[in-house]
Amino acid sequence: MVALQLQVECHLLLLLFVFSLLIVWLHSASSMLESKPPAGNPELVGFSLK
Repeated sequence: MVALQLQVECHLLLLLFVFSLLIVWLHSASSMLESKPPAGNPELVGFSLK
């Protein structure tokens, strides 16, 4: 029972982490799109590969 609760909490933490990463990625991607096209941007490519 305790292990199941820990597993659920870990999944929620993982979801929260992925969600925050997604928000950060979208924010940086939108700011990069505003300044310059991301086609030749290695930082954006490296970020999406992680």
